[in-house]
Amino acid sequence: MLGGKDHSENDVEIADQILSSNTDKIINAYNNDSFDNGVYEEVVGCYRQLGTQILERMQTIMMNRDEYQEIINTSIQTIKRMLSAG
Repeated sequence: MLGGKDHSENDVEIADQILSSNTDKIINAYNNDSFDNGVYEEVVGCYRQLGTQILERMQTIMMNRDEYQEIINTSIQTIKRMLSAG
């Protein structure tokens, strides 16, 4: 239970798939020299929504930090993978 709500393993997997999909879009666009404004807006828009949700729930996240640590570590690894793909 995280933040007073049950989060199924499936929810975490779906979130990870979304982050991975965005990473793949960026890598593929870069490799095919097709990184354009549309790809940028789609991916950045997703991260803006994610960032907004995180900021809105920051107090809950901080109170339940230990429970969120695995999710945080997975997200960090995904971001590192995206940044090192170039």
